[in-house]
Amino acid sequence: MTDSDQLLRRARSELIPGGTDHRGDPGLWDHSQRVMTNAEMIARFPEVRGKKVNLEAVRVAALYHDAGWAVQVKVGQVGREQVLTRPTNDVQFELAAELVESSLGDLLPTATLRRAAEVIRKLNSRQCELVERDIVLDADNLDQIGPLWLMQNLRRHWAGGRSMREVLDVWHRQQEYHYWEARIRDGICFESVRKIAWKRLESLGPFMQALDSHVGAEDLAEIVEPTRMIAEGRPEASSQ
Repeated sequence: MTDSDQLLRRARSELIPGGTDHRGDPGLWDHSQRVMTNAEMIARFPEVRGKKVNLEAVRVAALYHDAGWAVQVKVGQVGREQVLTRPTNDVQFELAAELVESSLGDLLPTATLRRAAEVIRKLNSRQCELVERDIVLDADNLDQIGPLWLMQNLRRHWAGGRSMREVLDVWHRQQEYHYWEARIRDGICFESVRKIAWKRLESLGPFMQALDSHVGAEDLAEIVEPTRMIAEGRPEASSQ
């Protein structure tokens, strides 16, 4: 088994709240794997070439950046259904960093773990000069834009007892206040990632329009409404 395999196996055992059997919740683990994959790709982007990057620290930080949620579930501070239902806070980032430093010492060099922990601790910082932090931050942001945003927001809303219509209402408000434009412009570090974020966002628009129509049964109303108009003898129905 390679070091990479061992890291993934260890992370999986720690990032599935409730255990790795059928009773566990894989949402955090799935998200963490995607962020790690994003980060590995971004680390090879043109903007990053020539910069000194600790790639192993990037992998660890990306994989464990939200591990504070799992720690809190384990000690009973939050329920499994609450995981990733709101932005990860500084306390949770600190718990994640501490887990990296305490749990992975038998797998990776101390210097790598220290850098990974430092990256996690600075993910909410507005000023940071660590390129590894910028990579992980962009990787995490990218996993929350486009169709993946919808998947994660459905999880949040259903955990809070809210409906599909309320998810759509959130989407409409985001469009009205140009939320995504601001987030992509100000929250992403690398221009190549910013371009990908725009593409992901654009891919979601037509689906959300269709979803809005289907939730409101508008396609059914297109058939029912003319029929009702004819029954009422309204002249405009005959011209359709």
